[in-house]
Amino acid sequence: MLPLRDLFKHNSQFSDSLPLVGGIGYGRMRLALTFRSVQLQLPKRLLGWDVGTLEINPTAKGSSDLPEEFASCRLVFRTLYGKGKMAPSREGGWAQKQGKPVRLAVKKRYASCLLIQLRKRVLGPDQTPAFATLWLKEIPDNEEVQITLPVRKNGDGDKVIAHARQNASMDHGEQIGTLDLTVRLWPGLSGYHKHLADHDKNMADVMEVLDYAEGSQESSKELLEDESEYDTSSSSSSSDDEDEGDSTADAGSNSSKSGGLAKKDGVGREFKDFRKRKGELHRKHRGLMQWKAARQVAWVGRGVENTAGKVGDKVKGAFKHESRETGIEKEV
Repeated sequence: MLPLRDLFKHNSQFSDSLPLVGGIGYGRMRLALTFRSVQLQLPKRLLGWDVGTLEINPTAKGSSDLPEEFASCRLVFRTLYGKGKMAPSREGGWAQKQGKPVRLAVKKRYASCLLIQLRKRVLGPDQTPAFATLWLKEIPDNEEVQITLPVRKNGDGDKVIAHARQNASMDHGEQIGTLDLTVRLWPGLSGYHKHLADHDKNMADVMEVLDYAEGSQESSKELLEDESEYDTSSSSSSSDDEDEGDSTADAGSNSSKSGGLAKKDGVGREFKDFRKRKGELHRKHRGLMQWKAARQVAWVGRGVENTAGKVGDKVKGAFKHESRETGIEKEV
Protein backbone atom coordinates (compact mmCIF):
# COMPACT_ATOMS: atom_id res chain seq x y z
CA MET A 1 0.00 0.00 0.00
CA LEU A 2 1.65 3.19 -1.22
CA PRO A 3 0.42 6.67 -0.16
CA LEU A 4 0.35 8.88 -3.25
CA ARG A 5 0.82 11.98 -1.13
CA ASP A 6 4.34 10.87 -0.19
CA LEU A 7 5.23 9.45 -3.62
CA PHE A 8 4.50 12.71 -5.49
CA LYS A 9 5.63 15.08 -2.77
CA HIS A 10 8.67 16.35 -4.71
CA ASN A 11 8.15 15.05 -8.25
CA SER A 12 5.33 14.13 -10.61
CA GLN A 13 7.08 10.86 -11.55
CA PHE A 14 8.03 7.91 -9.40
CA SER A 15 10.08 4.87 -10.38
CA ASP A 16 11.59 2.32 -8.01
CA SER A 17 11.99 -1.34 -7.19
CA LEU A 18 9.82 -2.24 -4.22
CA PRO A 19 9.84 -5.37 -2.08
CA LEU A 20 6.75 -7.56 -1.91
CA VAL A 21 5.64 -7.97 1.68
CA GLY A 22 2.65 -9.69 3.24
CA GLY A 23 0.65 -12.57 1.84
CA ILE A 24 2.41 -15.60 0.30
CA GLY A 25 4.45 -13.73 -2.35
CA TYR A 26 8.08 -12.70 -2.11
CA GLY A 27 10.65 -10.88 -4.20
CA ARG A 28 10.65 -7.37 -5.66
CA MET A 29 8.52 -5.43 -8.14
CA ARG A 30 9.56 -2.69 -10.53
CA LEU A 31 6.98 0.13 -10.37
CA ALA A 32 6.75 3.36 -12.38
CA LEU A 33 4.04 5.96 -11.69
CA THR A 34 3.25 9.31 -13.32
CA PHE A 35 0.89 12.00 -12.03
CA ARG A 36 -0.81 14.00 -14.77
CA SER A 37 -3.13 16.88 -13.90
CA VAL A 38 -6.32 17.55 -15.82
CA GLN A 39 -8.38 20.71 -16.24
CA LEU A 40 -11.76 20.22 -14.62
CA GLN A 41 -14.81 22.39 -15.21
CA LEU A 42 -16.94 22.05 -12.10
CA PRO A 43 -20.62 23.05 -12.05
CA LYS A 44 -21.57 26.18 -10.14
CA ARG A 45 -23.13 24.25 -7.28
CA LEU A 46 -19.73 22.68 -6.50
CA LEU A 47 -17.85 25.99 -6.52
CA GLY A 48 -19.58 27.52 -3.51
CA TRP A 49 -18.48 28.27 0.04
CA ASP A 50 -18.13 25.58 2.67
CA VAL A 51 -19.62 27.91 5.32
CA GLY A 52 -22.94 29.68 4.89
CA THR A 53 -26.52 30.22 6.06
CA LEU A 54 -29.35 28.12 4.66
CA GLU A 55 -32.60 30.06 4.25
CA ILE A 56 -35.86 28.13 3.88
CA ASN A 57 -39.03 29.96 2.79
CA PRO A 58 -41.66 30.04 5.58
CA THR A 59 -44.06 27.70 3.74
CA ALA A 60 -43.77 24.09 2.55
CA LYS A 61 -46.20 21.77 0.80
CA GLY A 62 -46.55 18.02 0.59
CA SER A 63 -47.72 16.00 -2.39
CA SER A 64 -51.29 14.76 -2.74
CA ASP A 65 -50.25 11.16 -2.18
CA LEU A 66 -48.69 11.93 1.21
CA PRO A 67 -50.82 10.12 3.83
CA GLU A 68 -52.92 12.31 6.09
CA GLU A 69 -51.26 10.94 9.22
CA PHE A 70 -47.93 12.35 8.02
CA ALA A 71 -49.41 15.61 6.74
CA SER A 72 -50.52 16.45 10.29
CA CYS A 73 -46.97 16.16 11.67
CA ARG A 74 -44.80 19.20 12.27
CA LEU A 75 -41.56 19.74 10.34
CA VAL A 76 -38.21 20.00 12.10
CA PHE A 77 -35.28 21.20 9.99
CA ARG A 78 -31.80 20.25 11.20
CA THR A 79 -28.28 20.93 10.05
CA LEU A 80 -25.22 20.00 12.08
CA TYR A 81 -25.30 23.44 13.74
CA GLY A 82 -28.90 24.66 13.68
CA LYS A 83 -32.57 23.72 14.04
CA GLY A 84 -35.87 25.25 12.89
CA LYS A 85 -39.55 24.30 12.90
CA MET A 86 -42.76 24.61 10.89
CA ALA A 87 -46.29 23.74 12.03
CA PRO A 88 -49.18 22.32 9.98
CA SER A 89 -51.24 25.03 8.30
CA ARG A 90 -55.03 25.20 8.00
CA GLU A 91 -54.71 25.88 4.29
CA GLY A 92 -52.63 22.73 3.89
CA GLY A 93 -48.92 22.15 4.07
CA TRP A 94 -46.74 23.76 6.71
CA ALA A 95 -45.83 27.29 7.70
CA GLN A 96 -43.53 29.06 10.11
CA LYS A 97 -45.60 30.52 12.96
CA GLN A 98 -44.29 34.08 12.63
CA GLY A 99 -44.15 33.98 8.83
CA LYS A 100 -40.37 34.39 8.80
CA PRO A 101 -37.90 32.26 6.85
CA VAL A 102 -36.10 29.48 8.70
CA ARG A 103 -32.37 30.25 8.72
CA LEU A 104 -29.80 27.66 9.80
CA ALA A 105 -26.04 27.86 10.22
CA VAL A 106 -24.08 25.65 7.82
CA LYS A 107 -20.51 24.43 8.20
CA LYS A 108 -18.84 21.65 6.17
CA ARG A 109 -21.50 22.23 3.55
CA TYR A 110 -20.14 19.65 1.07
CA ALA A 111 -20.10 16.89 3.67
CA SER A 112 -23.48 17.44 5.34
CA CYS A 113 -27.17 17.55 4.58
CA LEU A 114 -30.39 19.20 5.71
CA LEU A 115 -32.45 16.67 7.62
CA ILE A 116 -36.22 17.27 7.63
CA GLN A 117 -38.05 15.29 10.28
CA LEU A 118 -41.82 14.80 10.34
CA ARG A 119 -42.40 14.79 14.10
CA LYS A 120 -45.53 13.34 15.69
CA ARG A 121 -46.63 14.11 19.24
CA VAL A 122 -47.29 11.00 21.30
CA LEU A 123 -47.32 10.06 24.96
CA GLY A 124 -43.65 10.12 25.92
CA PRO A 125 -40.85 11.11 23.52
CA ASP A 126 -42.08 12.41 20.15
CA GLN A 127 -41.79 10.02 17.24
CA THR A 128 -40.34 10.59 13.76
CA PRO A 129 -42.41 8.40 11.42
CA ALA A 130 -40.98 9.96 8.23
CA PHE A 131 -38.16 12.17 7.02
CA ALA A 132 -36.49 13.78 4.00
CA THR A 133 -32.91 14.83 3.27
CA LEU A 134 -31.39 17.56 1.12
CA TRP A 135 -27.66 17.35 0.49
CA LEU A 136 -26.37 20.91 0.44
CA LYS A 137 -23.91 20.16 -2.36
CA GLU A 138 -26.91 20.08 -4.71
CA ILE A 139 -27.79 23.80 -4.44
CA PRO A 140 -25.67 26.76 -5.67
CA ASP A 141 -24.85 29.91 -3.73
CA ASN A 142 -27.07 33.02 -3.80
CA GLU A 143 -29.80 31.43 -5.89
CA GLU A 144 -33.39 30.74 -4.86
CA VAL A 145 -34.08 27.12 -5.73
CA GLN A 146 -37.39 25.25 -5.68
CA ILE A 147 -36.81 21.62 -4.82
CA THR A 148 -38.96 18.50 -4.48
CA LEU A 149 -37.67 16.01 -1.93
CA PRO A 150 -38.85 12.42 -1.49
CA VAL A 151 -40.41 11.76 1.90
CA ARG A 152 -39.42 8.35 3.23
CA LYS A 153 -40.81 6.23 6.02
CA ASN A 154 -38.63 5.78 9.07
CA GLY A 155 -38.06 2.38 10.65
CA ASP A 156 -35.87 0.25 12.90
CA GLY A 157 -35.73 2.92 15.54
CA ASP A 158 -33.77 5.81 14.09
CA LYS A 159 -31.24 3.70 12.19
CA VAL A 160 -32.78 4.58 8.81
CA ILE A 161 -32.45 8.31 9.52
CA ALA A 162 -28.88 7.83 10.74
CA HIS A 163 -27.93 6.03 7.50
CA ALA A 164 -29.68 8.67 5.38
CA ARG A 165 -27.86 11.50 7.17
CA GLN A 166 -24.45 9.86 6.65
CA ASN A 167 -24.93 8.62 3.09
CA ALA A 168 -25.69 10.82 0.09
CA SER A 169 -27.75 8.06 -1.49
CA MET A 170 -31.45 8.92 -1.58
CA ASP A 171 -32.85 5.37 -1.45
CA HIS A 172 -33.06 4.89 2.32
CA GLY A 173 -36.51 3.79 3.39
CA GLU A 174 -39.81 3.46 1.53
CA GLN A 175 -40.97 6.59 -0.30
CA ILE A 176 -44.47 7.71 0.74
CA GLY A 177 -44.69 11.11 -0.97
CA THR A 178 -42.79 14.30 -1.74
CA LEU A 179 -42.15 17.66 -0.09
CA ASP A 180 -41.82 20.98 -1.95
CA LEU A 181 -39.48 23.64 -0.54
CA THR A 182 -37.89 26.88 -1.68
CA VAL A 183 -34.37 27.39 -0.33
CA ARG A 184 -31.42 29.73 -0.75
CA LEU A 185 -27.87 29.37 0.53
CA TRP A 186 -26.14 32.60 1.59
CA PRO A 187 -22.34 32.13 1.59
CA GLY A 188 -20.13 33.23 4.46
CA LEU A 189 -20.62 33.80 8.17
CA SER A 190 -23.67 35.43 9.72
CA GLY A 191 -25.17 36.02 13.14
CA TYR A 192 -26.51 32.45 13.11
CA HIS A 193 -22.92 31.21 13.54
CA LYS A 194 -22.35 33.08 16.81
CA HIS A 195 -23.16 30.09 19.01
CA LEU A 196 -20.36 28.16 17.27
CA ALA A 197 -17.85 30.64 18.69
CA ASP A 198 -18.51 29.31 22.19
CA HIS A 199 -16.72 26.07 21.32
CA ASP A 200 -14.28 27.14 18.60
CA LYS A 201 -11.55 29.69 19.37
CA ASN A 202 -10.82 30.36 15.70
CA MET A 203 -14.51 30.97 15.01
CA ALA A 204 -14.68 33.28 18.04
CA ASP A 205 -11.81 35.39 16.71
CA VAL A 206 -13.42 35.65 13.26
CA MET A 207 -16.82 36.61 14.71
CA GLU A 208 -15.15 39.28 16.85
CA VAL A 209 -13.54 40.81 13.75
CA LEU A 210 -16.88 40.74 11.92
CA ASP A 211 -18.65 42.42 14.83
CA TYR A 212 -16.00 45.14 14.88
CA ALA A 213 -16.35 45.67 11.11
CA GLU A 214 -20.12 45.96 11.39
CA GLY A 215 -19.78 48.37 14.31
CA SER A 216 -17.37 50.56 12.35
CA GLN A 217 -19.74 50.59 9.38
CA GLU A 218 -22.69 51.62 11.59
CA SER A 219 -20.59 54.36 13.20
CA SER A 220 -19.66 55.75 9.79
CA LYS A 221 -23.32 55.74 8.77
CA GLU A 222 -24.33 57.58 11.94
CA LEU A 223 -21.65 60.21 11.33
CA LEU A 224 -22.96 60.83 7.82
CA GLU A 225 -26.54 61.12 9.12
CA ASP A 226 -25.47 63.55 11.85
CA GLU A 227 -23.64 65.66 9.28
CA SER A 228 -26.69 65.84 7.02
CA GLU A 229 -28.93 66.78 9.98
CA TYR A 230 -26.48 69.53 10.96
CA ASP A 231 -26.59 70.99 7.44
CA THR A 232 -30.40 71.13 7.38
CA SER A 233 -30.66 72.57 10.90
CA SER A 234 -28.11 75.32 10.22
CA SER A 235 -29.93 76.42 7.06
CA SER A 236 -33.20 76.84 8.96
CA SER A 237 -31.75 78.42 12.11
CA SER A 238 -32.66 81.96 11.03
CA SER A 239 -36.35 81.15 10.61
CA ASP A 240 -36.43 79.29 13.93
CA ASP A 241 -35.01 82.32 15.76
CA GLU A 242 -37.87 84.50 14.56
CA ASP A 243 -40.50 82.17 16.05
CA GLU A 244 -38.59 81.49 19.23
CA GLY A 245 -40.62 83.95 21.27
CA ASP A 246 -43.94 82.33 20.34
CA SER A 247 -42.73 78.81 20.97
CA THR A 248 -41.18 79.58 24.36
CA ALA A 249 -44.55 80.04 26.05
CA ASP A 250 -45.94 76.81 24.62
CA ALA A 251 -42.82 74.91 25.57
CA GLY A 252 -42.98 76.26 29.10
CA SER A 253 -46.61 75.15 29.52
CA ASN A 254 -45.88 71.61 28.29
CA SER A 255 -42.48 71.12 29.96
CA SER A 256 -43.96 70.01 33.29
CA LYS A 257 -46.09 67.34 31.58
CA SER A 258 -43.50 65.93 29.20
CA GLY A 259 -40.46 66.27 31.45
CA GLY A 260 -41.08 63.06 33.37
CA LEU A 261 -41.93 61.02 30.27
CA ALA A 262 -38.89 62.30 28.38
CA LYS A 263 -36.63 61.44 31.30
CA LYS A 264 -38.09 57.94 31.53
CA ASP A 265 -37.78 57.37 27.80
CA GLY A 266 -34.22 58.68 27.87
CA VAL A 267 -33.17 56.16 30.54
CA GLY A 268 -34.81 53.28 28.68
CA ARG A 269 -33.22 54.33 25.41
CA GLU A 270 -29.79 54.55 27.00
CA PHE A 271 -30.18 51.09 28.49
CA LYS A 272 -31.19 49.62 25.13
CA ASP A 273 -28.31 51.35 23.37
CA PHE A 274 -25.90 50.01 25.97
CA ARG A 275 -27.12 46.45 25.50
CA LYS A 276 -26.96 46.83 21.74
CA ARG A 277 -23.41 48.15 21.78
CA LYS A 278 -22.17 46.03 24.65
CA GLY A 279 -19.80 44.07 22.45
CA GLU A 280 -18.51 47.22 20.78
CA LEU A 281 -17.86 48.86 24.17
CA HIS A 282 -15.92 45.82 25.33
CA ARG A 283 -13.78 45.74 22.19
CA LYS A 284 -12.87 49.39 22.73
CA HIS A 285 -12.13 48.76 26.43
CA ARG A 286 -15.05 50.88 27.50
CA GLY A 287 -17.89 50.15 29.84
CA LEU A 288 -17.03 47.28 32.18
CA MET A 289 -13.89 46.47 30.20
CA GLN A 290 -12.32 49.84 30.96
CA TRP A 291 -11.13 48.28 34.21
CA LYS A 292 -8.00 46.17 34.04
CA ALA A 293 -9.33 43.60 36.51
CA ALA A 294 -12.39 42.88 34.33
CA ARG A 295 -10.22 42.43 31.23
CA GLN A 296 -7.94 40.03 33.11
CA VAL A 297 -10.91 37.96 34.31
CA ALA A 298 -12.26 37.72 30.74
CA TRP A 299 -8.82 36.77 29.39
CA VAL A 300 -8.27 34.09 32.05
CA GLY A 301 -11.78 32.73 31.54
CA ARG A 302 -11.29 32.38 27.80
CA GLY A 303 -7.91 30.68 28.34
CA VAL A 304 -9.39 28.19 30.80
CA GLU A 305 -12.29 27.45 28.45
CA ASN A 306 -9.97 26.82 25.50
CA THR A 307 -7.70 24.62 27.60
CA ALA A 308 -10.66 22.61 28.86
CA GLY A 309 -11.87 22.19 25.27
CA LYS A 310 -8.48 20.88 24.16
CA VAL A 311 -8.34 18.43 27.07
CA GLY A 312 -11.85 17.25 26.25
CA ASP A 313 -10.93 16.71 22.60
CA LYS A 314 -7.88 14.67 23.64
CA VAL A 315 -9.98 12.50 25.95
CA LYS A 316 -12.58 11.93 23.24
CA GLY A 317 -9.86 11.19 20.70
CA ALA A 318 -8.44 8.46 22.92
CA PHE A 319 -11.70 6.49 22.61
CA LYS A 320 -12.76 7.46 19.10
CA HIS A 321 -11.14 6.63 15.79
CA GLU A 322 -11.07 9.51 13.31
CA SER A 323 -9.43 9.60 9.92
CA ARG A 324 -7.03 12.49 9.50
CA GLU A 325 -8.20 15.35 7.32
CA THR A 326 -5.55 15.81 4.66
CA GLY A 327 -7.64 17.03 1.78
CA ILE A 328 -7.70 14.74 -1.26
CA GLU A 329 -5.55 11.69 -0.75
CA LYS A 330 -5.62 8.28 -2.40
CA GLU A 331 -3.61 5.12 -2.08
CA VAL A 332 -2.43 2.69 -4.71
